[in-house]
Amino acid sequence: MKVCFFDDDCPLCCGTVHWIHRRDRLGEIWFAALGSDFAAQHREALNLPEAGVNAESFAFWVQEREGEREGEQEGGLMVFKSEAVMALLRELGGGWAGLAVLLAIIPLVVRDAGYDLVARNRRKCFGTREGCVLSPPSLREKFLR
Repeated sequence: MKVCFFDDDCPLCCGTVHWIHRRDRLGEIWFAALGSDFAAQHREALNLPEAGVNAESFAFWVQEREGEREGEQEGGLMVFKSEAVMALLRELGGGWAGLAVLLAIIPLVVRDAGYDLVARNRRKCFGTREGCVLSPPSLREKFLR
């Protein structure tokens, strides 16, 4: 299972969910709001941030069969911030995976500083709203509640 955890009160985050869904050709990526019961059930084990104003981290979890990747934590690979973005791009494949390779050239500290800058200012630039607008049924069925 591949799960993207996001802040559903953030229009930028919700727009990103729509963007990912449109590019997920294999339909393998699932979505869970940080305030969902699914996220609450996994919060401690995956070190997920709480939902709300301080939810400044995008998280991506690839739950794999035991022993598939060397060095993975129990339950799969869990990454945050720019590493999560890169892991997601690799999962989308094609040119997006190539973009992840290019981003890997940038040192982690610089990538995460850029990520943090956007995360800190996203509410100022994009505002907030009560939950995502989920128009396509194909996206609604990809949400883990």
